Amino acid sequence: MSPTQLEERLTTTLDEVEERLPTIPAAVLRLERSIAARTIDVAGSAVDGIASTIGKVGHQARTSVRTVAGTARHAADTSYKAARTGFRTVIGQSGAQLHIVADTVGTEIERGHDAVADGLTDLVEAVDPAESDALGYERWTRAELYEKATELDIAGRSAMTKDELLAALRT
Repeated sequence: MSPTQLEERLTTTLDEVEERLPTIPAAVLRLERSIAARTIDVAGSAVDGIASTIGKVGHQARTSVRTVAGTARHAADTSYKAARTGFRTVIGQSGAQLHIVADTVGTEIERGHDAVADGLTDLVEAVDPAESDALGYERWTRAELYEKATELDIAGRSAMTKDELLAALRT
C-alpha cells in the first residue's frame, strides 16, 4: 500500500470514528488531528530545510575537492558556516512553529473547557430549572446577556458593558 493510499485510508477511518463520537470527544479528536497535522507540517519543513542545507554542503564539498588546497580550505569553511547558519535557522523556525502550535493547543483547550462548562450549565438548567437561577447571569457571555436584554427591550443595551448588562437584567 502506498503512503498516499495509507493516508487516505487513515483519514477515512478517522472521519468515520469522529462522526460516531459524541460532541466533546469528537471535538477533542478533531483537535488532536489538527495538532498532529500541524506537527507533521512543521517536522516536514524542518526536514526539507535540513535536506536543503545538506545538499548545499555536498555541492560545496565536491567543488572544494576539485580546487587547490587553499580554495578547498576556504570552501570548506564557508560550507561549515552556511550549514551552521542554515541549521540554526531551521531549529529557530521549528521552535517558533512549536510555540505557535502550543499556543493554539492552549487556546483550544480553553475553548473546550468553556464549552464543557457551558454544556454543564445547560445540563443543570435542563435537569433543575431552579438551580439555573442560582448560577445567575455571571456565567453568560456579553452576547448572551445582550440577547436577553433585547428580549426584555432594555433601553441603551447596545452601549452597555457586560457588567452594565448584568445590572440591568437584575433590575
